[in-house]
Amino acid sequence: MVPSTLLLLLCCTVGAFNPPSLRPTQRSATRRNKDMVTRKSSLTRIRDGFRSLREELARREEMDQAFDLKRGIMQIGAACDRGQQATTAQRQDVMAMIERLERLSPTQEPSRLLEGTWRLVYSGENPTRSSPFWWATRQLFGGVAADLLRLRDLVESAYRWSDMIPVTRTGEAVQMISGLSDGEGVGSLVNRMRISVSGAGSGIFETTATVQQSRKHPEVLRLDVETEKITDSWVPYLSNVVFPTQRVYERFRRGAAELRMTTTYIDDDIRISRYLSDEASREKDFVYVYSRV
Repeated sequence: MVPSTLLLLLCCTVGAFNPPSLRPTQRSATRRNKDMVTRKSSLTRIRDGFRSLREELARREEMDQAFDLKRGIMQIGAACDRGQQATTAQRQDVMAMIERLERLSPTQEPSRLLEGTWRLVYSGENPTRSSPFWWATRQLFGGVAADLLRLRDLVESAYRWSDMIPVTRTGEAVQMISGLSDGEGVGSLVNRMRISVSGAGSGIFETTATVQQSRKHPEVLRLDVETEKITDSWVPYLSNVVFPTQRVYERFRRGAAELRMTTTYIDDDIRISRYLSDEASREKDFVYVYSRV
């Protein structure tokens, strides 16, 4: 009798703490919560997948646009002697393509791609002006005093007259940039271009400069133009004679040999660069396009 009573009391006690009628409801609620979490997780993965797909499609569309623009610039540059024989319409087309390509620049830190050898394929002006030496010369004759004496206009006129001399021709122009990836952001630039004189021969004009990456604006390089010399010259006594550009120019005007070059587009194949100066801000055509060698 007593054991039966104790057994009955024990069953009632257990039932009070864990009513059989509530256990299925609790399991159902737990299962529903798990299902909701699973569905939310699945929806999140689907949304992330669609977002990634849209981003990938947009990236590929930009790559296709960049490819077409680069091909168009290269074709006109090759057909028109780097733009020197281009018509007004062709120049306008190239500038429109350059501006569209600049908006598609794939990297925010172009300095990591700058190192290497680059060949000039299009110039908004005579190819000789792609050399930092000629931009330093422009700066030398800039400034307020120079404006009063109209020396800047004189230099630009001299540039234009020299461009019209039929017996001279600018051959291959290349830039070699190195040392920027060493960690300090300081390297060197060597600009070489061959200039030929009909009936006389040719020579390679070589400009050297130190380059330093701007910490605030990684796309901007500071160039300190150091020397200019002629190698492989048709005039024997001119070969390897070094002109100390920085030392001479700085005596006449402080900062004349210091330039700013900005890279507005760069990838593994092509680079677009501009010099930052008062002259460049007035003339948007002062732009130079290079292909990697």
